Amino acid sequence: MNSRINSAFLTLFVVGLFSLFTVYASAQTNSSVKIDENTKTCSGKKFVMPPTISADSDAFENYLKLALMPKIERRRAFSELLNEQKANFIKVNLALQFVKRPNMTKEQQEFVLDAISKVSADLYDKSDFEKARRVEQSAFEIENKALGLFSLTDAGDFIEPLGTDKNEEATLLHKYEDLLKNGSKMRMKIAKEMPINDRVNIWRTQLAYHLATGKFSKAQNEFILEMLTSFSPEFFTPRANLTEEEKSKADKMLLLRIFSVFTKEEAFAIFMTLGIQKYVKDEPTKVIDLLRPPICDCNWYCPGNPSCGGPNGCMSSPDGCGPGGTLGCHYLCVT
Repeated sequence: MNSRINSAFLTLFVVGLFSLFTVYASAQTNSSVKIDENTKTCSGKKFVMPPTISADSDAFENYLKLALMPKIERRRAFSELLNEQKANFIKVNLALQFVKRPNMTKEQQEFVLDAISKVSADLYDKSDFEKARRVEQSAFEIENKALGLFSLTDAGDFIEPLGTDKNEEATLLHKYEDLLKNGSKMRMKIAKEMPINDRVNIWRTQLAYHLATGKFSKAQNEFILEMLTSFSPEFFTPRANLTEEEKSKADKMLLLRIFSVFTKEEAFAIFMTLGIQKYVKDEPTKVIDLLRPPICDCNWYCPGNPSCGGPNGCMSSPDGCGPGGTLGCHYLCVT
């Protein structure tokens, strides 16, 4: 039995499915084209995409293309990808397991997070024989660890992603990518009106994207994973058992925790808007909507507890901003 497993894994390793090597995540060279477009204004401040965020990444699209192929065709298609694209496929697959398997143990989560951080394009460079030998040895060690943490069936998603069913992962990505065809504000509105389980999965998939493609520290990735697992139906459900003062305090504490680990731009990009990596301009305001008071913009820039207000006729919204779009919406932060 062990010899068959090892033989199967070695075959997969040859096409480069798994690794324990240095972190890879590169910002796309053409991202600067959309930086000026992707802005939010608050107290005169302009949002600029932080370098830790992978903008205009095709990681999800490439994964979907392979996931939807018959299994026999996936290996050929995978072999034709660039080394960087192969690494991204593996990292996306690993990150999506957090969404697909929300009840993983702490040890299982740490194993997957560590694996994501060590997959790189270097894995697929076969020009250095000694490096390839070391990678092969590491691959067998990881295989054994995966088989010790997961059942043989579940372990396939981690050590044989080209040969396992990817329908669930594809469904998650389809819903997320379809949402991102809309403008930024419309995305938040659509997500807010989704059935609660779909809303949970949209935000979890968003965080999986950043785990797979971002250039974050270990502490930041651990925090993203913590938020991913905390995005549950309860997180998006009004907390009727709390007073307004208690809700405000809990919201403030969460924001302070986020801002203690991330910059304000990172926090906004990861937790407070959907699909910042794919900027789509919102549709022009319809004439009939011009007759209604506008909904206020999000106070993404101001951490802590600033006083906020808006221009005459601006309607404050009870949610739509903040982590998961669950906090109140205001036009301007007054410091």
